[in-house]
Amino acid sequence: MPWRIRMAPFIFMQSGLPYNLIAGVDTNNDGNPNDDRPAFAQNLSRPSVINEPGFGVFDTAPGTLPNAVIVPRNYLEGPGIFLLTVRVSRSWSFGESGRGGVIRGAMKSVEENLYKMAV
Repeated sequence: MPWRIRMAPFIFMQSGLPYNLIAGVDTNNDGNPNDDRPAFAQNLSRPSVINEPGFGVFDTAPGTLPNAVIVPRNYLEGPGIFLLTVRVSRSWSFGESGRGGVIRGAMKSVEENLYKMAV
């Protein structure tokens, strides 16, 4: 690229991670409402049925159904990730070319002065 500019692109892609659908109520009476999964709804007139657009219709009280089909573990999938980052850098030198540069010369004189002070 012009002016000694460098670009370093980095692309990261990942598919969506699976996650569990939970009922939000304690369906098995173990005291933990955060691990119970609902069933696929069979009768839409039940008061325990919820309709989540884009996900489906579920029954949050599967224990009262004779042939309840519980939503399987990791039934849903989260969004994927696409990440593009670009690092732009430029390098340059200090001082004259081939003579060690201004900074290297200044450091050498500091080292010489410290040596003279120590002796």
